[in-house]
Amino acid sequence: MSSRQDLRKTGCGRSLRFCRNFLVGLYIGIAVLFVSCHQQARTSSSNAEKLAVGELVRTSPEELGKLLKSQPSDFTVINVWATWCPPCVHEIPEFVRFYQSADKTKVRLISVVVMSDPDGAVKALMEKHQVPFPVYFAAIGSPDELVYVLGLETSWDGALPATFVLNKELKMVKEWFEEITADELLKTIESTAN
Repeated sequence: MSSRQDLRKTGCGRSLRFCRNFLVGLYIGIAVLFVSCHQQARTSSSNAEKLAVGELVRTSPEELGKLLKSQPSDFTVINVWATWCPPCVHEIPEFVRFYQSADKTKVRLISVVVMSDPDGAVKALMEKHQVPFPVYFAAIGSPDELVYVLGLETSWDGALPATFVLNKELKMVKEWFEEITADELLKTIESTAN
């Protein structure tokens, strides 16, 4: 009688088959887990690459008001713009440069796009200019509504682009109703901080 037949008769053969099947199942499970983790890592790294470009956040004017009040900073810069406004589009690279140059522990940028197609033109511009900050899409009925929910003391009549610099107490430091540069923003913040 062969040793295999002896193992089968004694019941050890069942144990060996169980162990072999268990090991095959374990190997397959580990392989599936490895492939899954590898795929997730590839997805995560491609998502990280996508996050290099800022996120488009759909929000209400009321949520913007809460955002402004919830994260105090030494300075808050609010830029309101639209995709159909040539000066607004022209200053996007300036806001990218400003964001990259500003001390993010002391300065925060809230970019608000209005009256535009968020899924078309807004995303395309964000990708084209590699916008590194979040852009908030707010469906507002009028500039007055945005001014009210943000609690701004301004004479803004809705002209775009509009940029507001607020201090830590959310009081107006400076406002522009025209295209501006990163240097103008940085100089305003620097001169106000000193």
